Amino acid sequence: MSTFLVVLLASVVISTLRLDANGQRVVAANPGLQVVVKERCCSIQTIKRVVGYDRNKRPVYVDERKCRGSCTSAQSVKVITDGGIDNFVGPQPTSPSDLFQSSSFLSGAAVSYYFDKAIPWDRRTAHTIKVPSTCADIARIKLKFCVKASLSFMAINDYVYIWNPQPGVDTALWYSRLSDLFGTWGRNRNACHEATYLPGDANGIFNYVNTYRELHIAMQDDTFFDYTQLTVYYDKTPKTCQAKSTWSTHVPVLLHTGWTKVKVTHDLKCDCDKVQPPPCQRQGYHQVFYANSIFETKVDVGRCVGTCTPFYGFESDEDRARDDTAVQAAVQAIARGSRPSIPIFHPIKNLICQELRTHIEFIKGPNGGQCVEVVDRCDCRGRCYRKDHFEEYVEVIKGDTGIGERRRVFNVGKCAGDCLGKDQVCQPGSTYNAPSFRLRDGTLKVVNIIRYCTCK
Repeated sequence: MSTFLVVLLASVVISTLRLDANGQRVVAANPGLQVVVKERCCSIQTIKRVVGYDRNKRPVYVDERKCRGSCTSAQSVKVITDGGIDNFVGPQPTSPSDLFQSSSFLSGAAVSYYFDKAIPWDRRTAHTIKVPSTCADIARIKLKFCVKASLSFMAINDYVYIWNPQPGVDTALWYSRLSDLFGTWGRNRNACHEATYLPGDANGIFNYVNTYRELHIAMQDDTFFDYTQLTVYYDKTPKTCQAKSTWSTHVPVLLHTGWTKVKVTHDLKCDCDKVQPPPCQRQGYHQVFYANSIFETKVDVGRCVGTCTPFYGFESDEDRARDDTAVQAAVQAIARGSRPSIPIFHPIKNLICQELRTHIEFIKGPNGGQCVEVVDRCDCRGRCYRKDHFEEYVEVIKGDTGIGERRRVFNVGKCAGDCLGKDQVCQPGSTYNAPSFRLRDGTLKVVNIIRYCTCK
């Protein structure tokens, strides 16, 4: 290999796989390629998009604001324990945030900044539990705290608070008298409380933690904490960063062909949406027939994959036929000026992605070959439904020139699915006979074709 070719290949590799200032890989600049400047949680980020080249063959970029970033968390559960589970051996310092300390609950009040410490009495013990920032939403939280009353007889009147110190709000999300929380309360008594909060809880505690990633808790005022423990369960639902609104404009750029305007689209708002599973659809699926022979043939027979969501329609082909008749009657009634009875659709659940239409392909083989059923169309159907099914026959034809043959293929259909009833079976609800014909052995063949299927 010549030196020139080696240098050329090396330059291509270097330009294709180079690192940015943060050590992240940057792909070579090609027209239409988008390069992420920085990766982080789902948010609006600056994307440099190549729109062409200048006269010196250097790429020309435009900046776009795009929704990029992660919507997931590496952890599924995070347990945050502050104060140490040490049965009131300490003390350890508490850490109320600056915002919490400036709230109406703590501002100007006597505050204790320690776990496990009962002296001096008549002080408010406050702490802020910090939740590590992640890209994922929180699915639920569980709060546990253990407290102990001091030797003061006034401890009987103590309260516990969960506070919202946000400007313009500054109020309790929840509070309770300890005697109500534990049944009874008094000097030198200790107990633990545990509660789980889900989305939409009446007090808004979950929403606050999910939004601000912290929880402010306080005790008033002759009772102290041993420890606080917040268990955070992160949402593991697959999600993707999506734009909710956009704005477009045109900006002038100088390319090797001269000045031109290119369209630039900026994302204005981002959010994490659930990754929707693919809908019911046909997927390619190849099978090889008569492998390692002169008749080897590869056929895309297809298969049905994907999910089905509930919709309004018909439970079965029988319902479909009945309602089709009713629709035709309604149309005729409208034409006569009468008020028709319109068929009512009902929600269908438990839908299945099934083969709805197939065809037969003939594959040559050492013994004449075989017919292969190939999936053409997939759709969502109820529990019991009719699907296409083909049968092939050779019809003997007598004419003026003698006896001939022709291939006859019938879509006889077949019933698929199941039924809700314990003793019910998905079977033909109605059939009809196709015109008869003669086979090679002289017998008269009558093909029975299924109209629709039903549960019986």
